[in-house]
Formats: sequence, C-alpha cells, structure tokens
Amino acid sequence: MFEPLAAVSFLPHRAPMVLLDEVIDVDEDSAHCRVRIGRDSVLRPFLDAAGALPAWYGMEILAQTIGVWSGWHGARVHHEAPQAGHAAGRPRI
Repeated sequence: MFEPLAAVSFLPHRAPMVLLDEVIDVDEDSAHCRVRIGRDSVLRPFLDAAGALPAWYGMEILAQTIGVWSGWHGARVHHEAPQAGHAAGRPRI
C-alpha cells in the first residue's frame, strides 16, 4: 500500500480525459483506483439531470484502471512511459 497518487502518473491521458481521481494501490496482480462522482468532480459535465453518471462511463473507468496497472507495470518492469491501450490505439474497433 502506498500514498494515493494521481492517475495521470500512470496513464498516457491528460486532463480532461482522466476520469480517475486517484490511485489507492497497485501491485503485481491488481489496481485499486478511486473515482468521485458529483457536482464538484471531473465527471460533472457527464452527469445527467438527476446527478447520476450514465452507466457506459463505467467502461472507460474500468479501462483507465487497467491502464493504471499497465502503466505501473511498464514503468516498474520495463522502465517505459505509459502507452496507449489496445482500444485507444486501434484505428478501428
């Protein structure tokens, strides 16, 4: 366990595309990230009229969490900067 870090430390994304607030923990097998959803969060522009985040944003949040793990692993093992993921790096999906 380590002090929470900004997700941008592990992702090739930059604001406003980083949806994760912070990285709680990363290890060989998993990544634990935090997302705050509310009127004062980075996700504010995407909330519906009731203040809820549409479910499909969960896919990007999951993808960014995987990206955090990949970025952490790449830096630790291969000393590489974060790379674009498979979905983002594909010309056609």
